[in-house]
Amino acid sequence: MNALVFFLKFSTVPSSQVSLAEKGIVWLRQPRLFRGERNTYMAKKLFVGSLPFTTTSEELNKLFSEVGEVESANVITDRMSGRSRGFGFVEMAKDEDATKAVEKFNGFDMNGRNIVVNEARPREERPNG
Repeated sequence: MNALVFFLKFSTVPSSQVSLAEKGIVWLRQPRLFRGERNTYMAKKLFVGSLPFTTTSEELNKLFSEVGEVESANVITDRMSGRSRGFGFVEMAKDEDATKAVEKFNGFDMNGRNIVVNEARPREERPNG
């Protein structure tokens, strides 16, 4: 049995993505979330608002790692200018760590601004055009 057949037979690639796997485009780990599927993994995504415009993703990661393991931290930037838009997202490895982060950092003074931290909501579908 070659590696691709083994991978397809025993992997968690959704059936809708098998054609990509057959072409040799495979993931090293399972994708996080597909549209319409429920969030089944343990990490919890947090919205972080009212960030100082000088905040970087690395600083956000360092701050939130004080309460637990951070899977990812991203400050959202403007596509045209590349400047921070003043908000970001942090993904915590455990639900308990995410709860601690909300309790500790919601209203936290960061470089003169009180940041807002809460659980991120799913992205709303917007019409194209």
